Amino acid sequence: MDLKQLDEPDKTRALARHNLYVSFMELARVKQAIYEGSLMNMLSRRLRSHPQLFSGLGALMKHNKWLSELDRITRKAPFYYLGSEAHQRTEVLNVKQRLKRVKSERTIRMPPFGDVPLELTSMYPFVSYMAPTSVKIDEVYARIRDIDRIRAMMDYQFVPGAGDLIPKKARIKKSRKTGRMRWVYEGDELIASLRASDNWIIPKTKLIKGLHELIPNPLLRVVIDDEAKPFVSEGKSVFCKFVLEIDDNLRCMDEVLVVDVNDELIRGGTLHLSPREVRDFSKGMAVRVR
Repeated sequence: MDLKQLDEPDKTRALARHNLYVSFMELARVKQAIYEGSLMNMLSRRLRSHPQLFSGLGALMKHNKWLSELDRITRKAPFYYLGSEAHQRTEVLNVKQRLKRVKSERTIRMPPFGDVPLELTSMYPFVSYMAPTSVKIDEVYARIRDIDRIRAMMDYQFVPGAGDLIPKKARIKKSRKTGRMRWVYEGDELIASLRASDNWIIPKTKLIKGLHELIPNPLLRVVIDDEAKPFVSEGKSVFCKFVLEIDDNLRCMDEVLVVDVNDELIRGGTLHLSPREVRDFSKGMAVRVR
């Protein structure tokens, strides 16, 4: 039966039921986007449905610096460049800060990030970057040595000069299926692997120790109290309530050094919350160690 033919009470119920279903469907889409790390891509598409929604983005972006401190530094979802609002996204603010760490004479223009060293184009967000105008980098990228790529990626992830921890004679193995770099060896010892989802470097024991010696305290550090030290030494995760100090320059999903109050290295691991969240939360996992 057509909606117009219904009585007023039935029409009200039918409209309410429809609106309820639509609202729940949209909530499900938002939850899925949060899970996938593609919320901002979804927002960029949604705000174009009405001028007032687009103008509302300006109010949100007034807080983008604060939001960037809470955002992940890497994610599985691609980065969509859909318009001028992308320049204000939190990912862009964080990436531009990291790009200052890397010096290269070989760059490519990738708006909204600016000039990006070619050595970094195999890692997030550049590897999954999608824009209206295609960026052709394959031919030039193929001429860059693998060791130069790894060293630049180390500088980007950690600090300028971190790439020097990768020896010139390091052996880099690639995946047979994808042809991408996957493992870095010094002699027969595995010193780093590259995560398949975003191509970020995961340092192993020797490289973790090298980072600890190279990078001054408190950079890259998560300081835990003595109560948690024996458990973390065994490979247990670090929980928020045991964190005493944390480097404010870190971002969620960064690789970190877990140390005690005397800066003795305990373990390396992946930060799963922002520094602000680690301080504010009394429950939950802060660092997954390895």
